[in-house]
Amino acid sequence: MNERRREAGCEPLQWHEPTARVAEAHSADMFHRDFFDHLTPDGRDLYRRLISGGVRWRGVIAENIALTVRGSQTVIDLWMESPPHRANIEDCTFTHEGLGLFRDRWTQVLVERPRG
Repeated sequence: MNERRREAGCEPLQWHEPTARVAEAHSADMFHRDFFDHLTPDGRDLYRRLISGGVRWRGVIAENIALTVRGSQTVIDLWMESPPHRANIEDCTFTHEGLGLFRDRWTQVLVERPRG
């Protein structure tokens, strides 16, 4: 992932564990409640999920999701072939990420300058 960002002229993303916990919780939720969307069945979006998870940030947030049993390289390839997902990855505004996987549900959460 960071190799693709460097190619786009961006700094590498730094790992942020609290954000990763939010990402993993969303992946698990998608699996257990059998949905695949950025919005949960009860209407919780990324903003609400981050706040509930105790993550604060300065700036912007975004999320990429994928549904596959293949592996991380396949997920990266899928995201890079999708213009909206690729735009998130190549957006140099983002400084940190958290990645969550549960079974076949992948969630990448990108944040700008998280606090805490």
